[in-house]
Amino acid sequence: MKNIIAFVAFWLLLTSSAFAQKGKVSSKNDLKCIECSAGTRGYQEQIKIEETKITVHRTVRGVDEDKVIPITKKEWATWKKQVKTIQLANIAKLKAPSEAFKYDGDMACGITIETQKGKFQSVGFDKGNPPTELKSLMKKIAKL
Repeated sequence: MKNIIAFVAFWLLLTSSAFAQKGKVSSKNDLKCIECSAGTRGYQEQIKIEETKITVHRTVRGVDEDKVIPITKKEWATWKKQVKTIQLANIAKLKAPSEAFKYDGDMACGITIETQKGKFQSVGFDKGNPPTELKSLMKKIAKL
């Protein structure tokens, strides 16, 4: 029951684009964090990338696994550079190229990018097949 409630809350978060705001990462300190959430029945994953660390939380069949990866200023700069290639104002409107997550064919996934201007939330998409504009960022996140 707990997993069902968590999945429903996760799904609502992914499908809601009402909180998306217009903007673009422009200044040096504008990016606050990148969050990626993915899940399906029996598996949940949350990754949060911040200036000094990456936090990875996975739950597999009720068993939690957490790890914190410290990052350098140089690594943070590469994450910021990656985000600068994305039109943040448009990520809530991107079209998912496939929808296998609707029938457990792939994990439902979503990305939230937080800047000093606000939070920008993507549409829900298959973890293995993100919208074209998010592919390189997802490829980098998948390596974690």
